[in-house]
Amino acid sequence: MQLDSRQTSAFLAVAKHASFDIAAQHLHLTSSALSQRIKALELQLSTILFVRSRPCRLSPSGQRLLTHLLRLQGLEQDMLQDMR
Repeated sequence: MQLDSRQTSAFLAVAKHASFDIAAQHLHLTSSALSQRIKALELQLSTILFVRSRPCRLSPSGQRLLTHLLRLQGLEQDMLQDMR
């Protein structure tokens, strides 16, 4: 299984802003399009990633995914620096 970068970017934006509406604005998407990306990611992973409240919060699964994605971003930055 491979994760879609548009879905993971959407996830990271919602996690950062704790808001679907604000994240959608930053990604230049409609709230509906952003929600669809998150829902597709949740279906792929068979889990709920956010507690949809105001502000929205990460579920335990969402927190684990965030930890992994931040680790991947760090590894990517290390690789880019190493290649320069």
